[in-house]
Amino acid sequence: MSNASPAAVAGLAALLLALVIVSLPRFNRQDWLIGAWTAGGRDAAVHLADAQAYTATVGWIRAGAPSEAAAGRDELRAPFSWRLLAPLLAAGLPFDAMTALNVVNLLLLAGTVLLLYRLQRQLAISERGALCGCACFTVSFPTFYYATIGNVDPALLFAIAACLVLIGDRRHLAAALAIGFGVLAKEGVIMVLPSLAAGMWQAGRSRRATAAHAGLALGLWALVYYGVMAWVPVPEHAWWRMRTDTLMDNVLRPEAWITLGLSAATLLLPLAVAAAAGVRGLRRPVFVPAHLPLWTGLAASLGFYGYAWLAAWVDGRMFWPVHVFAVPLVVYLAAPAAGAAGAGTAGAAAIPAARR
Repeated sequence: MSNASPAAVAGLAALLLALVIVSLPRFNRQDWLIGAWTAGGRDAAVHLADAQAYTATVGWIRAGAPSEAAAGRDELRAPFSWRLLAPLLAAGLPFDAMTALNVVNLLLLAGTVLLLYRLQRQLAISERGALCGCACFTVSFPTFYYATIGNVDPALLFAIAACLVLIGDRRHLAAALAIGFGVLAKEGVIMVLPSLAAGMWQAGRSRRATAAHAGLALGLWALVYYGVMAWVPVPEHAWWRMRTDTLMDNVLRPEAWITLGLSAATLLLPLAVAAAAGVRGLRRPVFVPAHLPLWTGLAASLGFYGYAWLAAWVDGRMFWPVHVFAVPLVVYLAAPAAGAAGAGTAGAAAIPAARR
């Protein structure tokens, strides 16, 4: 952010403040002033669902993990207790486990906003456009509803954004390592692997180099993941399996569709406003080479979301990673264009121009 203008710095500071305000009502699942409209209302602070496993992991780490004498071993659950990044960070904070996790979540989301700004600037999106993109991410339903409820999705978003920025900087080895160690945030970080391969292909790297980096990322991801499984003594291992009855349960559950609509609205609103203002027309090409890593990552993230419909209790949290890939694309598509030739030239040279 060293080359950001004072106006951009002020804008980012305002967005970080907005992040706190937007996520505050659901902090620690207290649902202040909104309990009548949220899942569980007052009971949400007691029945923590997945968050119970994350807070138990924080307590286990504080009790002296991985010592056999560490308290709380029986409360660990797979795969939640294998996602160690946020619990490890929270364990060092002087708050109760739930509060510490949500402070970490806020810090990681703040980092994600800054990385998202950097990612957009790499793609030659203007400061104003990049701030608008960060605002779409910050003032959104997923940030309001899921940011501070004791889960670890902000750690995944931070890891994805960090990987994309490294790919944009053409630091491919660092990106491969970030994907591998990013499994500590959440195993879904592997969805960035196609973006790494696309970024290397776009940079003119050989097939051998691309395969080597992708293999390193995948191998390290698996090594760290199975290493954590061996280190964290969950009572039993669990795997997400695709089942038709899970799909039908989700299809028939209104909350699955409501959270999808509210989460997707963040991405559709800028395009709707742009279309109403007539600023886009047909002049800006939908695809430019500089965006290939984002398009491939977007496809992967949507694939992960589709998988969630078959294997999990689906809600807007599973759609949230889509935002990291899609926001820069939405900002680009919604921005005014001087003409197809100019837009294509700018898009093709976006990453090199941003580095200059």
